Amino acid sequence: MRPPRSATPPAPHRRRPPRTHTPPGTTVSVGLADHGTEVELQVADDGPGVPEELQSEIFDRFVRSDDGRARTAGGTGLGLAITHAVAAAHHGRVELDSRPGRTVFRVTVPRGREPDGSAAAPDDSAVLRAGGGRGA
Repeated sequence: MRPPRSATPPAPHRRRPPRTHTPPGTTVSVGLADHGTEVELQVADDGPGVPEELQSEIFDRFVRSDDGRARTAGGTGLGLAITHAVAAAHHGRVELDSRPGRTVFRVTVPRGREPDGSAAAPDDSAVLRAGGGRGA
């Protein structure tokens, strides 16, 4: 099965985690950028950040930054591991840059290819579906 014409990055696991893993009043922003051969989804917030000791393993299965809060909110510690696995399956990558007051998750995947091997043209409808807009 051929991937969609325009690669759309997996959302770091949809909408619930920013609300679940940041304190009230935290600003969360989401952006999508077309870098020609790659598409990048960026989720940033101005919350407390991912603890430094967890940053090297944050994309592993069952890792939680706050076990108590994750349990009460129903988190399993799989969201970022799934995001990482989906990005890797599409020859992409997931990156974290975090410090108190600024955390950024970036999911970057290559743009899809046409049957002749040329880069696929952007397809706005795919971006809207991935973002939860029309067609979701």
